[in-house]
Amino acid sequence: MKKRVLLINPTIIFKNDNTVWKYIIGITPPIGILHIASLLRENNVAVKLLDMNAEKVAISDLQNYLGNELYDYVGIAASTTTINSVYEIAKICKGYYSNCKIILGGIHPTTSPDEVINNSNDVVDYIARGESEFTFKELIEGKDPSTILSLSYKKDGKIVHNPERPLLKNLDELPDPAYDLLQLDRYRPTIGSYKKLPAIHMVVSRGCPGQCTFCHSGSSNLFGNAVRYRSPKRIFNQIKDLHENHGINEVIFYDDNIITSKQFVTEFCNLFIDNGLKISWTCFGRADFIRDLDVLKLMKKAGCHQMCVGIESGDETLLKNIKKHITRDDARRTVTLLREAKIDSRFAFMLGLPGETVETMQRTLDFALELDPDYVLFNINTPYPGTEMYDWAKKNGYFKRQIDYTKWDAGEPILDLPTVSTADIKIYYKKCLKAFYLRPKYMVKSIVRMRSFTEVKDALKVFFYMIKPA
Repeated sequence: MKKRVLLINPTIIFKNDNTVWKYIIGITPPIGILHIASLLRENNVAVKLLDMNAEKVAISDLQNYLGNELYDYVGIAASTTTINSVYEIAKICKGYYSNCKIILGGIHPTTSPDEVINNSNDVVDYIARGESEFTFKELIEGKDPSTILSLSYKKDGKIVHNPERPLLKNLDELPDPAYDLLQLDRYRPTIGSYKKLPAIHMVVSRGCPGQCTFCHSGSSNLFGNAVRYRSPKRIFNQIKDLHENHGINEVIFYDDNIITSKQFVTEFCNLFIDNGLKISWTCFGRADFIRDLDVLKLMKKAGCHQMCVGIESGDETLLKNIKKHITRDDARRTVTLLREAKIDSRFAFMLGLPGETVETMQRTLDFALELDPDYVLFNINTPYPGTEMYDWAKKNGYFKRQIDYTKWDAGEPILDLPTVSTADIKIYYKKCLKAFYLRPKYMVKSIVRMRSFTEVKDALKVFFYMIKPA
């Protein structure tokens, strides 16, 4: 008899009105779940997907959406910010499908499996750690749990962590994400990160050469420092299908650093150019890899209109503290090259880093104004479990308040640092955003480049957040 699996992407709830993300965040498809769904379907498993974000399903209404079908397994994606909601969702599903097994995957269960198992009141049966596609597959096809790599579970009252699964060397072993399970018109990128709609997010690589202490990709080495790509032709064909058969006009690449390999970027861009596929796209990149103007111009010709780059701080001592391995001159070179290539720059900064002071926050603001990228993001440093920064903060006792994961939204200070007060960090968070976006010169430039009513609505949403009293 065919196994039946329900995969759930939990809703994200912003309880903090101060975070700009509550006002600008889009709805991102659950790429990890889509890979799992495709792999399971290839192996004769019936899969249903419930994206509570896209379908706007509140936890209080979840039971009404579960339907009459019975499922053998329920898989739930979990991040740090959603983990409390995930416990509630797991409890509801366990009560509704009394004989089903609950499997959690995602970054938080991966980095904190003991915490998750102990806090879930025995409603979570398994945790699939790390790159979990084949862990899910083997579990659902009936393999002995004790032999499945990267699986955590309880046995005889004790927590068992099976050995780690080696990182997947060839990402083409995974089938294409099952975008057909989604209602694609319900997804939308973050404000300021796109040019055309409908748009969709994609992840086509894993790993990052960086060692940033605040990032899972760098400091925890969960996905390796060597970047692994899907083949350019495979990616291109999927994008072509999404454009021709689903009306997608833009792709938002969510990879940590898609530009690591010049060979990959060149081959990928030439496929767009040679085939005349008129798709616009954006991506993320590291400043220390943005050095070749010819590559950037090729990206522009292939449809890239924006690159998001983490600059993090205007203070080089703080950059060393977080092992960013870039300099202020790297940032200056980056913005210059992107301008020459006619690719919009979207720079991200953080406040509340190790060693932060009021003076360094002002230095970061001044540097952002000096660089004058097309867009900026200012976030409050959030040391997620599993990162080097989290271990540093825990060791030094900087988590002085009770940890509440619902507030880990990049808009609320999590740490009590000895060098700067949480009050000053919150003041500078809003001050930096206002100082950058409410400049008359910037506002005029923004109005001039607006091309649609959607952009006007987005701009007004951000404007009213800026002028809202703190």
